[in-house]
Amino acid sequence: MRGAGFTFDDTSKRALSLEAMRAAVATNPKNRDVIHPYIGGEEVARHFEQAHHRYIIDLTGLSIETARARHPELLALLEEKARPFRENLGESAVDRAHKERWWRFANERPEMRRAVQSLERVIVIPRVAAHVLATFLPTSVIPSDQLVVVAKSDFGSLAVLQSRVHEVWARAYSSTLGDGLRYTPSACFETFPWPEDTSSLESLGEQMFVRRAAWLKQKRIGLTAFYNVLNDLGDRSAGLGQLRELHVEIDRAVLRLHGFGGALPEKRERWSDAERKRVLEFLRTLGSACVPARL
Repeated sequence: MRGAGFTFDDTSKRALSLEAMRAAVATNPKNRDVIHPYIGGEEVARHFEQAHHRYIIDLTGLSIETARARHPELLALLEEKARPFRENLGESAVDRAHKERWWRFANERPEMRRAVQSLERVIVIPRVAAHVLATFLPTSVIPSDQLVVVAKSDFGSLAVLQSRVHEVWARAYSSTLGDGLRYTPSACFETFPWPEDTSSLESLGEQMFVRRAAWLKQKRIGLTAFYNVLNDLGDRSAGLGQLRELHVEIDRAVLRLHGFGGALPEKRERWSDAERKRVLEFLRTLGSACVPARL
């Protein structure tokens, strides 16, 4: 969006207040049509239900005249909070364009909007996290630029993206930020050899998603904390053991789907460096055997 002044967020002084949002909707009910829940990578990684606490004004595609005629209350709020930030940008061609269209997002992502318009939910992955974290979000929510959006809604695709097979590839082709993994879609998603048919993974993916969500809610921990615990093999609580087994089954199923013939142990909760290397080298040999993934 380039500027926090588009958001309603009581935790940030740079944003608009939730009371201002409620007042704008009460004054003009049409404003509800362009105010949406807004969520970033941190909420997805840390909140036990991946819940949002912010809303955002989205005037995508509207001219200043149309915005002023339909949503004068919101435009006044944007003039107060968003416009000053934009006015202080530099003099590059991009900065000047963002100054001129100060009431709209810096990048409205039309390609993404077209890709997800027929879907009720999509898969999202935080750009920066300790682990590769894949989950669903409804398309009614506006994702921040700190989320990678995958225009798929099936459990099979979720299973692939949450598997250690994909994680091995992502760690090999992405960069790091501090202790975290910086998930770069052009480097580690679009290059990943994607199976042509993930339907055989539907049941495993659904079981993993449902049981994982129940565990997060029960323990009130986020996805990052969950995978920290899952990878700590010293914790042998019953429910966690079942979730580990599900993840192991997903890893094995994804390897079978790729045609992997290597000798990985039947039940392996943690891969050795040699095993990770063997899987990575195998994926690199697939070439045209699998179709490239696409956002």
